[in-house]
Amino acid sequence: MLRVVTRLPKVLRGLPEPALRLGDGTEPAAEYDLEALQAAIGYTFADPGLLRVALTLGSWANEHTDAGWPSNACLEFFGDAVLDLVAADAVWRRFPELAEGELTRLRASLVAEASLVKVARALGLGQFLYMEKSRLVALSYLFNPQLDLVDEMCVIPALEIMNCKPRFILFCG
Repeated sequence: MLRVVTRLPKVLRGLPEPALRLGDGTEPAAEYDLEALQAAIGYTFADPGLLRVALTLGSWANEHTDAGWPSNACLEFFGDAVLDLVAADAVWRRFPELAEGELTRLRASLVAEASLVKVARALGLGQFLYMEKSRLVALSYLFNPQLDLVDEMCVIPALEIMNCKPRFILFCG
């Protein structure tokens, strides 16, 4: 019997106010707040706290245990499944005449790291991440669109996948 989940897991309930800032230099610059990211992706979250969790790397959560924010790892399992489902739906709707094997290869190419990195870079998602101080210093030197340095992007929009309407996916992986 399939059971529909109607409430969030315990770790995602009772999150702090997403707009509160610690002011310790490990948060994104003020111009890269949650509202700016939501405007960039064209989607407004009913619970912006979930977006904030998706942007919180484990290193930041470990340095700020009293802040009350879990790391994005708690979303990884679910995010991977949702990303696969939305990509499969988009491919199937766009190319209903393709055989299952071709659909599978096309879906796999959409959810491959290289494809997601391109979208993450286009949106500048690195600017929105909450990460530990040592990574912020390294990122300031290394974040370069020419480098493959977006292995920890956690919020990936599936924008206009093969002429489908934009959809937003939490993805951690």
